[in-house]
Amino acid sequence: SEQADTFKLGIIIAESCKHMDLRRAFETYEQYKGKDIFPSFDDFSNLLSLVAGLGEQGSGVGPARETEPPQDAQACTVVFRDLQGMGFDLTENNYTAVIRCLSMNGRSEEALKLYREMRDREVVPKLRTYTHLLLALSDQGAKEECFELYRDITEKYRLCPSERDYVSMLSVCQRSGDRSQFYSVLASYMEDVLVPESGEVWSVLREWFQSSEEGFVVTESDMDTETGVLACHGHGLR
Repeated sequence: SEQADTFKLGIIIAESCKHMDLRRAFETYEQYKGKDIFPSFDDFSNLLSLVAGLGEQGSGVGPARETEPPQDAQACTVVFRDLQGMGFDLTENNYTAVIRCLSMNGRSEEALKLYREMRDREVVPKLRTYTHLLLALSDQGAKEECFELYRDITEKYRLCPSERDYVSMLSVCQRSGDRSQFYSVLASYMEDVLVPESGEVWSVLREWFQSSEEGFVVTESDMDTETGVLACHGHGLR
């Protein structure tokens, strides 16, 4: 009977994930939990991804999303702690789903604590683990915490930060006015991102140079597109 209930719960979770029905999945899970019935690890992980806002889990070959999937940070925390309490070996995907969800819902301190737990348990993160957490901490001006993550990305795990990650780091340096760290991050950004695609980076750089570099002026036309001549000093790009 217990095996049948576990199987039935797994089917409901799978159907809910397919239709991104977060509420049905979580409410059904809570009902079964009240009877001391829990899903398998794979179904648990799919439920966690659903409540964390990752949407349907599959091969990734479907059409691009037009809207963000629903998420529930409180449900995400409940499911994660239950999963952890079952004694399973948690994966990078489990941790990253929760860190992302908490970071997007104003709970970056909890997300950072969870990241440190992940690191201490030697679960190797991926670049996706950091992006939303870095953004949240950067928006708060938490420079030390941002650089803790940045050093882990670049030194401990030897990952190459994404452009979004670099923008978060440049932003937090710009807010603090830290000249040496700003130019250190900028130098790495210039090496790793040959053609900037994020519109955000231009506003960060423009604000930095206008406020921090005496005599730097941004005109309406920074560069003559016909000749490549830069307005700030009259020299042309090759």
